[in-house]
Amino acid sequence: AEILEPIIQRFDPNQLPIVSLALTSTVLSTPQLTALADPTIAGDLRSIAGVAQVNVVGGDSAQLSINVRPTDLAAFGVGIDQVVNAVRAQNLAAPVGQVNSALEQRSIRLEGRFEHPEEFNQLVVAQRGGQLITLGQVAIVRAGAAEPTSAALFNGTQAIGLDIVKSREYSTTAVADLVKARIAQLQKTLPAGTRLEVVRDAGDRVRHSVRNVEEALVEGALLTVLVVFLFLNSWRSTVITGLALPVSVLTSFVPLAIFGFTLNTMSLLGLSLAIGILIDDAIVVRENIVRHVELGSDHMVAAHEATDEIGLAVAATTFSIVAVFVPVGFMPGTAGQWFKPFALTIACAVLVSLFVSFSLDPMLSAYWPDPQLEAHERRNPVARALERFNIWFDHQADRYKGLIAWALDHRWTMVGLAALSFVLAIALQIVIGGFAFVPVSDQSELNIAIETPPGSSLDYTTLKAEEVARMVRARPEVRYTYTTVGSSTGSGEVDNGSGYVRLKPGRVRPGHAQAHALVGRRDGLYLRIRLRRRAKAAAVAAARPGSNYPRPARGKDRGDRALGSRRGGRRFVDARAKA
Repeated sequence: AEILEPIIQRFDPNQLPIVSLALTSTVLSTPQLTALADPTIAGDLRSIAGVAQVNVVGGDSAQLSINVRPTDLAAFGVGIDQVVNAVRAQNLAAPVGQVNSALEQRSIRLEGRFEHPEEFNQLVVAQRGGQLITLGQVAIVRAGAAEPTSAALFNGTQAIGLDIVKSREYSTTAVADLVKARIAQLQKTLPAGTRLEVVRDAGDRVRHSVRNVEEALVEGALLTVLVVFLFLNSWRSTVITGLALPVSVLTSFVPLAIFGFTLNTMSLLGLSLAIGILIDDAIVVRENIVRHVELGSDHMVAAHEATDEIGLAVAATTFSIVAVFVPVGFMPGTAGQWFKPFALTIACAVLVSLFVSFSLDPMLSAYWPDPQLEAHERRNPVARALERFNIWFDHQADRYKGLIAWALDHRWTMVGLAALSFVLAIALQIVIGGFAFVPVSDQSELNIAIETPPGSSLDYTTLKAEEVARMVRARPEVRYTYTTVGSSTGSGEVDNGSGYVRLKPGRVRPGHAQAHALVGRRDGLYLRIRLRRRAKAAAVAAARPGSNYPRPARGKDRGDRALGSRRGGRRFVDARAKA
């Protein structure tokens, strides 16, 4: 088995772009697109509140090349250091003073930069015998482009990518909406044939996730109230106990605001999970009050005595839940960052529900009692149906007493069944489901990480990344691909890239996004392409003659080690597809 050395990197999710844009054009060249992307479009996007950074990927920045002629330098007696110092000293803009008046103060700035490349030819680099020696006499000055350090492709077309990173304290959805609104305005100002498209929007994904949790929260609350009405058989009791839900949920926002939590997926998920717990205390208190009323107590006396009687048990139940979730909220590391809003939301909500069950429920039970109706007076069809359900349920409760009696008579059998159930549940999860930090979700998108051997050039990595993207686009469920190679920060790491695959919505395509990734592994989406050194050199030469591709080395020399490790005499390109 092959053992690979682990790679440990520091990862900050807040540095991931929330919106990725692709600027393409059928009429503008790459330098023109770059000039349009930065500073025009990028500068406009940076002015949006909440945008921390706009990274430009695939740009072609302008550069002035000065190629000195050694023979002319020697003939004039000029050193290369004099040329460098002259360019550095005479091509600058610096403040030289300020003008003060009674009401304002203005700075004076000396603008000494050249606007055109031809003007550099007249720059004086030295003086010999009273004769001025210019840069054009010892060097060739021409405008060009800097060595590219990144590339971006949208559906196989050369593009300029703009990755927008938000500030930590701003909402993802709010910033994404502002960015898309600004893009709609910028699109009207772009030249004909030029498009600025949103290829990835984290705000849309977050919005859908939050909406799904909100729907689950509302549906759970309605079903909980329905179940309470089914068993209590009283709409007043249902209203009294059901009020614990909105009051507890809304009041729990106060401690959440104190902790600095937002209404995100995890906090809303905690509320949806706590819906069934929030009404438990109110049900127990209300049921005990009704029992005291049926025993002949006055409603006011029953509210006092029943709450006092059951208060310790209700408090013990609530604090046992708090004791479980509060330690989860203070877990360190990544798990703590994920589950802190979830756990503390549940703890705060159940504490509020305990307060509601000890205050609001007894008060309503004392001043808003149920009317005492005989069975023959209940002419409502719903009431009669609920009464028949209660009769059936009482029969099931009597049968359940027999099961409990058998369990008490066979204690060791029950212990064995409990232990066997626990072991089988864990074994079943290991065999079928496995373990994961977060559940697999279908977001209709896939991410692909592409790695080429160390020493690969930008052109070679772009070529292999586009091969992967072309394989992906061949599948009918794929809408588009967006590929980036290298780094926009100029770090020089051009041997890795990433691909973003947007799938069709789940309602119009069969299967799960994860299933498409697994199918793609067999069809080439999950690739481990092994190229022999000679095959690699031939592919490079055939792909783009004259490009600066990494040349294969012979033998185990320094060049061989620089290109990457040898594994069975083969080089490899590894593209990992993940949902």
